[in-house]
Amino acid sequence: MVSPALLALKTAYTWKEFNILKSTSLKIAQFSAWSVISIGTLTLIGWLFNLTLFKSVIDGLVPLKPNAAVEFIFAGLFIIILTSETTEPSGKRLSKSVTSLVLTVIMIIALLTMFEYLSEIDLGIDQFLFSDTSILSVHPGRMAPNAVLLFIIAGSSLFLISSPKPIKNKGLISGILGLVITSAGFFSIVDYPWFGSENLIGKFNPMAITAALAFIILGAGIFFLSLNVEQTTWSLKKNITIGFICGMVLMIGMDVYSDLSIVNLQDSAQMIIHTHEVEYHISQLSNALQDIEINRQIYLLTGNKKYRDISKNNWSSINSELETFRKLTSDNPNQQARTLQLTELLNKQLAFLYRTFASYESMGNAMEANQAFFNERNEILTKIRKLLVDADNEEKQLLSVRESDANAISKRTFFLVPLGSFASTGILVWIFMLLNSEVSERLRSESALKKSEGQHSKLNEELNRSNQELEQFAYVASHDLQEPLRMIASFTQLLERKYKDDLDDDAREFIKYAVDGATRMQRLINDLLDYSRVTTRGKPLVKVDLADILGMAIANLHTRILESCAMVVNDNLPFVKGDETQLMRVFQNLIDNAIKFRGKETPHITITSEIEKNNVIIAVHDNGIGIDMKYKERIFIIFQRLHSASVYPGTGIGLAVCKKIIERHGGKIWFESVPGKGTTFKFSLKLV
Repeated sequence: MVSPALLALKTAYTWKEFNILKSTSLKIAQFSAWSVISIGTLTLIGWLFNLTLFKSVIDGLVPLKPNAAVEFIFAGLFIIILTSETTEPSGKRLSKSVTSLVLTVIMIIALLTMFEYLSEIDLGIDQFLFSDTSILSVHPGRMAPNAVLLFIIAGSSLFLISSPKPIKNKGLISGILGLVITSAGFFSIVDYPWFGSENLIGKFNPMAITAALAFIILGAGIFFLSLNVEQTTWSLKKNITIGFICGMVLMIGMDVYSDLSIVNLQDSAQMIIHTHEVEYHISQLSNALQDIEINRQIYLLTGNKKYRDISKNNWSSINSELETFRKLTSDNPNQQARTLQLTELLNKQLAFLYRTFASYESMGNAMEANQAFFNERNEILTKIRKLLVDADNEEKQLLSVRESDANAISKRTFFLVPLGSFASTGILVWIFMLLNSEVSERLRSESALKKSEGQHSKLNEELNRSNQELEQFAYVASHDLQEPLRMIASFTQLLERKYKDDLDDDAREFIKYAVDGATRMQRLINDLLDYSRVTTRGKPLVKVDLADILGMAIANLHTRILESCAMVVNDNLPFVKGDETQLMRVFQNLIDNAIKFRGKETPHITITSEIEKNNVIIAVHDNGIGIDMKYKERIFIIFQRLHSASVYPGTGIGLAVCKKIIERHGGKIWFESVPGKGTTFKFSLKLV
């Protein structure tokens, strides 16, 4: 019951957040305290004047023990002191030593009683106040062990509540303990022997009904008292999650309990049917034996051999009934022993029957034949009948026990299943209240959101216009910049061709530098334009085949691959959601970099894939010069280079473009590398 208890505690704390229980929790705690004090006091009066009504309510039920009554009085007094200290000025004058003394008495009595149970040593505290001669108690005067445990839990929770130390979640813990006490008291009533089952405690004392009722009230008082301890509020998501889990646990638990109850009822029904079947065969055995005796008497009186033959033939039915009885009672040692005795006695009886018939047929005198073996035969018949009566009585006792068990299971099932349904309904109502509160809050938020919707719409329009202007500016700027660069490169090359013979080596070198600079500038502008168009000129993301895309990238790099003698291998690549052109650009850049930054060995490039939930991780591994991991962020920044352009040509924008493309696809890109041993670039994409 801890999970439903936790649910109830969270419900109460949610209500506290809305100030529903805040003003009444102390009053409820005080009412619970005075109630348990009253129960304890009336019980002590009952022991003092031997009043059954005050001790056990009904004659024949287990009485509430005097020590337990004292524990209830002290527990209630402790709660009264705490609540008075919180709400009444007079209560603040009570000495702290009084509350410490009260709590100490509660724990000492409980711990000493638990020691008695564990060590089986009688310390004499059970009969200290009053003498208990009740036959319902294994240990007269001693409270039940489950009551002892609940008093220890109650003392611990009261200590947490009253402790001035800042114990984390002490109110929450003490509230849970209070609900555990209430639940245990409730189930002690449910499990009480009046349901027809045996006492589950066995050799220990059972809990009194009044004690169980007092624990229900005491646990409730501790619970409501704990609500006044400062708590941290729980989020809606956590409340609903806890409610859902507790509801599921409760419903599954009740379903399992119902199924087990049905199975137990079916087993009990089968055992009851089995007992009736055994009784039926005992009756048939007795009737067959009586028929044989009647036919024997008729044969001796009339001499009609038909009755002799009937008597002989009936022995086969006796043997059949006896064998059936033996099989049906194979799990009962007492009945098996009777079966052996019956077999022996019936064989003797059969022998006497045949001797009686033989004597009659030889002497022809029925009286003499009947008296020949009368005493022996009558003695055996008496023993047989006694065995059958004993067997029938034992089955009747078993039938009574099994019917009682079936009745107890039915009562518990009809009691607990509706209770579980009621609790499940309460959980649903609680979740509805939380959701209704959340929906109301969201409606208010939506109303506020609509007021600023016009502003958001205007901002979006301005942002779209700004993006369009930026794209147009990038296009115009790139076009206007490239035109002068083309003219510089063209006229410089024309100058070189026309005055080739008049130029010295330095002039030719200067012209070459000018042409190379203009060419690099054009390439840089084109790359920058491509970078800006990743998001603005990208195609819609659709289902594409990575294997086909990789094939196109390799085809574009065919010349580079042949010149470098590179080897490119790949495993099966899946379908993903993406832009075919941009993903080809990613593969092309990564493979081109692997060829460009190769080591002394022939480039060997491997492309693999690995599925992780709804994503695929693509890895491009090479055996090149590698990258120091301290540059893991820098290499993805635009125009950031780790090597000079004279050693490794390029603009330093390729990996930045790859990063932007992968991020547009909702993935991420990274690398793993060891300098001198190669690099593995990895990026994630969403599967279709």
